[in-house]
Amino acid sequence: MSSAFNEPQSELGLGFHYFIYGWRLMLQRRLMPFV
Repeated sequence: MSSAFNEPQSELGLGFHYFIYGWRLMLQRRLMPFV
């Protein structure tokens, strides 16, 4: 877990990745309600 202290950007990048993933999931639900 020492890498987290050396690279604080990894945590921010991970949060951004989950944000994009959730946003795409919501967009797919709006475009394809039959799914």
